[in-house]
Amino acid sequence: MDKQLAYLAWPYSHPNPNTSFEEELRLKEKRFRLANLAAGLLMEYGYVIFSPISHGHLIHIEYALPNTHEFWIEGQDLHILKRCDILIFIRTEGWRESKGLKEEIEFAIANGIEVYYVYESDIRDMVVDIFRWRVEKT
Repeated sequence: MDKQLAYLAWPYSHPNPNTSFEEELRLKEKRFRLANLAAGLLMEYGYVIFSPISHGHLIHIEYALPNTHEFWIEGQDLHILKRCDILIFIRTEGWRESKGLKEEIEFAIANGIEVYYVYESDIRDMVVDIFRWRVEKT
């Protein structure tokens, strides 16, 4: 039983240099939780998912790894993305300005990996629908 491997891309850091460390950390934590939610929903819909934010956020915080584009995108994420069949990215605030997301999309296209997107609001709607379905089922 072969399933496609999907890479879930999502903006992680904030491009605004005036953002305080605390604001940046809160934004990363919010995006981490939303990435986990999206990954879980897509798994429930039958996708095999790799979510670099879900994978790397706690490792980055616990192990104090570098917070650089080179370390994460070039050193980790693109090596996994090249093994994936599809890239699904979440269109959320800051997605157009995200250097990492832009590079992931360009890399996928250049390597013949199909690219799809989902709006953040659609993910929230899916959560509500799944919750309703589970309540009705019980």
